[in-house]
Amino acid sequence: MKRIVLLLVVFGLTSSLCAQEMSSEGQKEAMKILEKKRKEILEKDRLREEAKRKEAENIEKMERERIAEEKRLKEEEERRIAEAMKNLTPIEKLDMTRQKAMDRLDFYEKVVRSVEREEKEVKAYEEIMKLD
Repeated sequence: MKRIVLLLVVFGLTSSLCAQEMSSEGQKEAMKILEKKRKEILEKDRLREEAKRKEAENIEKMERERIAEEKRLKEEEERRIAEAMKNLTPIEKLDMTRQKAMDRLDFYEKVVRSVEREEKEVKAYEEIMKLD
């Protein structure tokens, strides 16, 4: 029994000494691994941030291009209309103006009818709510 206890004590002391020696080497190895993983994580984060930044730049660039294209098309349409107006006789110009006015009048009449319809629906809803 004494031998077993003595062997356990000796084994414990030697294993703790070996563990201390191994631990310094193991700690260095662990620190290298941790540092490597930390660098990998930082690199992934940097790449992710760079991708987000590039995506935002691309979106801004596409928006600027879209606005420039819309502006170009609008200017082209205005030039085309101005060119067409130059070639028109006064009666044709008057007819064109009348047609634009009729289109606007039609639009406003549709809006008025829509508002009247909604007002009727609201009144009907209010009557239903009063009955309950």
